[in-house]
Amino acid sequence: MHKKIYLIDDDQDEQRSKYYQAGHVVDGRYADTLVNIQRILPKEQEALLKKLQTAAAVLIHKTFPDFNDSGHARSQTNFSQYLITELERKIPLCVFTYSMQHFIFDAAKNPNYVPQLNKRLFYAHLEDFIKHYEKERVIDFRVLVQGKHFKAQAAKPYYTTIYQKLIQQPPHILFDPLTVYDALENFYAQTSSTKNFEDFVFDLTDHPISTASFLTLLNKMYNSLLRYGKNIHH
Repeated sequence: MHKKIYLIDDDQDEQRSKYYQAGHVVDGRYADTLVNIQRILPKEQEALLKKLQTAAAVLIHKTFPDFNDSGHARSQTNFSQYLITELERKIPLCVFTYSMQHFIFDAAKNPNYVPQLNKRLFYAHLEDFIKHYEKERVIDFRVLVQGKHFKAQAAKPYYTTIYQKLIQQPPHILFDPLTVYDALENFYAQTSSTKNFEDFVFDLTDHPISTASFLTLLNKMYNSLLRYGKNIHH
């Protein structure tokens, strides 16, 4: 059995359904993957911490309140802050709240820790994040932070650079990879292609195609990123 993702959010005033259109995400359909926690009694804290330390990931609302023995919320947030401190950098952890602006996240330096994510963005991408984990069995916070098209977003500036330069050339002349080499290398790095970049360039050099044909290929590769999250064209 695979490890589960733990979502800790008291969902005050049923905000998930009313404001984020995400009630269906936590209605039980992902119960095999997602554990939805809306309150934590004092007597449950120790056992829960042990479970969280072996979770696939923990997603916690920064202002999740403390609860008394009767299950009523208090104004303090001591336990949620304790959890964040205990779990930070130990397991995949995302901290979200409404007051945060967009996100703070460095996938290159620390792919398993999101110290800040806006709550609206969080719930907008949560279902895709869960589906990605169910399919790949890998926690990828880029999906949660930027959405399932994060690779296309990263590739877009390089795609634009290449396109704008080549569209000015006569369509019938042969495409020369060296004219856009840096942008093409950065674009290709986002495509998850099975062929490495050096072989890709070698093929273009060994079997030249027109600039118009390459632009057609470039568009296919970019659209493939949008549709499938990877390049299926060579």
